[in-house]
Amino acid sequence: MDVSGKQTVITEHNYSDDYFFRAIKLDGAFTDNFGNYGDFDSFVTVIMKQGNIYKVDFSNKFTLQNNKSYFMEGQRKQGGKGTGVGEAIVISANSPFEDLLNSKCVYGIKYFQNTFFSKMKCKINDAALKEMKNIKETTQKK
Repeated sequence: MDVSGKQTVITEHNYSDDYFFRAIKLDGAFTDNFGNYGDFDSFVTVIMKQGNIYKVDFSNKFTLQNNKSYFMEGQRKQGGKGTGVGEAIVISANSPFEDLLNSKCVYGIKYFQNTFFSKMKCKINDAALKEMKNIKETTQKK
């Protein structure tokens, strides 16, 4: 899955010169390898210490072309300045995406000014795979 869009800093708490908390909103769009597409939004909290990431937590919402959604939560381990790799899991899904629940994903993200670019790979079961492949066919018949 490819995701990109804009980031907006919502708030920042500066504990010291090299230690701070930041809440960020990501808004964008995504495509997957089945031809699906849609809107993406995310809320991210970041704690930076001594110029490096100490902790990242996030909640993502993916809304597909059929107006159905699924949600992920994730985190990223310590290290790096902003660009990095982390893990996510599908925690909630509208019908017909229930089979995506508990699917685990790995992502990479890069930033250029206020734009983000991300790639995500998820391990999904056969039932979820079938549902994701059928979204495109269902919407094209309408």
